[in-house]
Amino acid sequence: MISARRFYALWACACGLWVCLLAASAPWDLEISLAVADLDSRFGLLISAFGEWPGWLLATASLVLLIATRKPDSAGRHLRPLAWAVLILSVGQAWLLTSSIKYFWGRVRFVHLAADLAGYTPFYLPAGIGAGLSFPSGHVAMAFVSAPLPFFLYRRGSAAAFAAACAAVALYGGGVAWGRIVSGSHYLTDTLFSAGLALLAAPLLLRWLTRRGAGSREAVDTGPEQWDAGRQENDKNGRQIMSDSIYKVIELVGTSSSSWEDAVKNCIETAAKSLEDIRIGEIIDLDAKVENNKVVAYRAKVKISFKYHKE
Repeated sequence: MISARRFYALWACACGLWVCLLAASAPWDLEISLAVADLDSRFGLLISAFGEWPGWLLATASLVLLIATRKPDSAGRHLRPLAWAVLILSVGQAWLLTSSIKYFWGRVRFVHLAADLAGYTPFYLPAGIGAGLSFPSGHVAMAFVSAPLPFFLYRRGSAAAFAAACAAVALYGGGVAWGRIVSGSHYLTDTLFSAGLALLAAPLLLRWLTRRGAGSREAVDTGPEQWDAGRQENDKNGRQIMSDSIYKVIELVGTSSSSWEDAVKNCIETAAKSLEDIRIGEIIDLDAKVENNKVVAYRAKVKISFKYHKE
């Protein structure tokens, strides 16, 4: 697990790298398009027609998952932060934000430039409302709605799956970006902007959603956030408090060979075999057993509370 300070330091470095790439690419936008654009390219036409489809299918699947896992005891509830992140990127960035910038920025597409290249503007200079729809790339934004997946797998401690997901996202997103440049629909900076924005937003969204309550309690399927929804009252500040109930708290350590999340789930599911009415599982500490410089076991210390019933 990465500390908050290190997380935001890495994120700030990634922001700086993104800005540097945009600045370095801007002077070459027109030259690259002149060199590689082929309006009859089958690959470019294919990407133009179908490049967004996988992203929208993923967004639809995420919506279905969110609906199917509304109940606290639903299977797959730990996937909700990932589904929310995908859906927010799909609707927020790929649709609303990209469409708004396109309209107000007005950058003219390479394919629509005059023979003397009149009308070309660098990405950082707005051309005027409605002048064009080149900046940024909606296809690339949609291709990178899968960006939260690698970060989600990394948080679960699955290094191999994280690497595979990174490769898949880069391959698909890079292919869509190249297809849009080849077709003359976008410049290099149009695609870099959309890709970078999605890659920067993805870890922030996941971190926020996980800590917000699509968080530890929900992610390990420990039940509703409210301990005894049917028997609660509000204090003078409007906060809910429990009444007429007694709860016992114990600490257990769960282990897993695959991830910390599985270690927590194993701990709670095993405890449930001998305890009744478990209400809350609070993660106290996470560590890993290392042998020969390799992680061989993930361990989670969990504080479990369950309702005490009088004999």
